[in-house]
Amino acid sequence: MIIIGIDPGLNGGIAIIGDIVEEGIAAEKFETMAQIQDILNEILEEKDPINIKAFVEDPPVFFKGAGGGLASQAKLHRNYGEYLGILKGLRIPFETVTPQKWQKGLPGLQKLTGKDRKAALYNLAKERFPHAKTTLKTCDAMLIAEYGKRVTL
Repeated sequence: MIIIGIDPGLNGGIAIIGDIVEEGIAAEKFETMAQIQDILNEILEEKDPINIKAFVEDPPVFFKGAGGGLASQAKLHRNYGEYLGILKGLRIPFETVTPQKWQKGLPGLQKLTGKDRKAALYNLAKERFPHAKTTLKTCDAMLIAEYGKRVTL
């Protein structure tokens, strides 16, 4: 089974957990829809869609903080819809998951916000996947994929 985690953020990332990945997990940042579609097509060359499940973070309708202006929010939600469309078009089963749901139970996040929370998520991903290349742009996707693996397998 291949589990995919997608963070549709403005500087989003994708993470893949499964037997097609040498280190147990692989993660990449992406900047275009073509990049994510290419990654998903590569996975489909190895696995049938029935053996794949994607988990996509369902972004909040409104958010505060850095990059939280109306234009940024509109772009985030447009990206989110495009990711879901790509998954549907490729017939890859997926589930959307809120940040509150996939972050539930992760240690050290209580009462953290903004950059401090992001740093804690980065550190958790590095700790859980020490052999993988972890960045601030991929750490959420890695933890979303881990969540997906936990609820799927």
